[in-house]
Amino acid sequence: MKSLLKTLLAAAMLAAAGFSASAQMSFQAGVTMPYQRQLRLDPLGLADRYGIGAYAGFDYDINIVKGFSITPGLYYNFTMACYYETVDNYYGDEIQKDHLINIPVHFKYEFNIKPDKFAIYLYAGPVLSIGAASRTNVSVNISLVQLDGIYDNYSGVLKDLKFPGSDRLTSAGEKQKLMDAIQAELDAQGLTQRRFDLQFDWGVGFRFKGHWELRTGYSFGLIDRYNGTFTRNYNLMMNQYYIGFGYRF
Repeated sequence: MKSLLKTLLAAAMLAAAGFSASAQMSFQAGVTMPYQRQLRLDPLGLADRYGIGAYAGFDYDINIVKGFSITPGLYYNFTMACYYETVDNYYGDEIQKDHLINIPVHFKYEFNIKPDKFAIYLYAGPVLSIGAASRTNVSVNISLVQLDGIYDNYSGVLKDLKFPGSDRLTSAGEKQKLMDAIQAELDAQGLTQRRFDLQFDWGVGFRFKGHWELRTGYSFGLIDRYNGTFTRNYNLMMNQYYIGFGYRF
């Protein structure tokens, strides 16, 4: 937690420093389409998760020379990504929900097509992504018997286990024994994920009437998010496409 606070403080100081270099602040919000790719090394295989999300936050344009600026920012990002699998009488789905704090530092060049009316800008740069919370909701159906669970991706703890339609047939003691057995298997597999990710972000934006903005871009992860022994044969990369609107003061 101390490391998280120090990181956020450093980002805030960097943003504040922009005021001395003719900074312009903007508020941005929009939707995201996360794309998570899990790669299995042996045997080689891929499993992709797609979803939806939203983001909101602010950034500062620190003008360096005409047309060129450095833009640090601070954003909250929520994403949901889904994976489904069906084999014979087995059906399972996973929905991973992430609450993230993203700190981008963009290098931006703007083409002022019509002063104070229309401009186009290109940007690219690194993004530090910090996980505030991440859980996976799992639902498994085998021969009409359904099991639902919630797994904390950072702590590696199975938070809850339910048997929709069959809870009355399962005692509290039996449920706890099953949770303990599943937890032991999860610990052995080492499915935990890292809180920190470094991404590369790039995109294009349009500014109207000097203030209103439309922005779209793509971020792709550079760090394997798996943290436990599972990473010996698997890796997980977090990517996302996004589009949003903003207002620059």
